[in-house]
Amino acid sequence: MKKFSDRLGLTQAPTEIQLNGINLPLKNTLWNFLYQFFPDDYVWREILTSFFLHHYKFPLDQVPGTYLSCKDWFKRRFMESEWYEVYNILEFIQQEVLANSYERPVFEKNLNSFLERELSGYRSINGSIVPIASEHEKVAIEAAFSTSYQSVNEHIVKALGFLGKKPEPDYPNSIKESVSAVESACKLISGEKGDLDKALAILSGKGLHPAMKGAFSKLYGYASDADGIRHAMLDKDSASGFSEAKYMLVTCSAFVNYLIDKTR
Repeated sequence: MKKFSDRLGLTQAPTEIQLNGINLPLKNTLWNFLYQFFPDDYVWREILTSFFLHHYKFPLDQVPGTYLSCKDWFKRRFMESEWYEVYNILEFIQQEVLANSYERPVFEKNLNSFLERELSGYRSINGSIVPIASEHEKVAIEAAFSTSYQSVNEHIVKALGFLGKKPEPDYPNSIKESVSAVESACKLISGEKGDLDKALAILSGKGLHPAMKGAFSKLYGYASDADGIRHAMLDKDSASGFSEAKYMLVTCSAFVNYLIDKTR
């Protein structure tokens, strides 16, 4: 909800998506979220012990002695962290602290609502913080790593991992994994294990439109050609590299979903 002063035009609400940093309001919001999600002081000693052991790899005998001091230590560390380390912390909580907990989906849902509210360019998908700002993109990707085909799911999850790798994303490998997800889906659905063109030809007989067949053939050629994605490797902060990797992840996810629905 917009503030009174924003509605009257007296002040201006932030409009820039945060991709290469975290402003203070967003960092404060994320800390407040953690503070409210884990309201019991005793839990913070368990959380901090897990971080010391597996994330920071600090000596365990340096864990503060009281529950309250554990929370205070963690807060100082969180507030002093670089933007990418903040996201590393949120990932670790989901993937390790809440790995087997029924609360993990609730954590992720609430986290995403705050990321969206504060104009973060990132969302949490399956426990990974990735640069996906649109809900439509998020839904397409989630559907693509939840198919009945394990290898397809694994490629999409890897593509997400490379795109969300911090502090330096790996755009070329993200693109390759995205395209590999579609290749895997084509071969599994068609039953053709070797040649992709043959698999696409079989799928054309099952209702795949020739234009869709041609579109993926071109995407596959692009991802297979080192020169085709070379400029995405030149600058690790390249907007071009990010845009291409994100586009390929979303497009390939949507194509996998379409392929499964079309041939079901």
